[in-house]
Amino acid sequence: MQYDGKLSISRVSNSHNSYISIQLQDANACVRVVDIEVPIELFGDIITGLGAQPVKFEAGDFSKIGKTMEFKTEQVVANYKNSFNKSEVTEALKSVIPAYEIDGWIAEIESSLNRQKSTGTNEDGQNYVNVHFRRWI
Repeated sequence: MQYDGKLSISRVSNSHNSYISIQLQDANACVRVVDIEVPIELFGDIITGLGAQPVKFEAGDFSKIGKTMEFKTEQVVANYKNSFNKSEVTEALKSVIPAYEIDGWIAEIESSLNRQKSTGTNEDGQNYVNVHFRRWI
């Protein structure tokens, strides 16, 4: 079976080591399939045909490969007092989020709180959080 994918190659350099990073992503599921670390000294050998070189790799979440990612944002009412206190807002969401995580939807609370306009007060005076959800179908 073939899938649509995206391939990226980049050079990573830091104080600990340097290597070539090769990443393959499923284009529809928006998930990483594999992330390969190639030592710089072997990269030239590999791309010029000297195969079977030792590398390190990390496999992604294979259960999502071949599926399509869907995204939505829901306005979730939560009982918190200080919208600038992320831990308070997160705790308030924990009790109400399960009602929204149906039909495969998964809440992304942390990323929801990392942007402007993520919290507010509705017309009934209730505090809410704009929570991001993803699912793969």
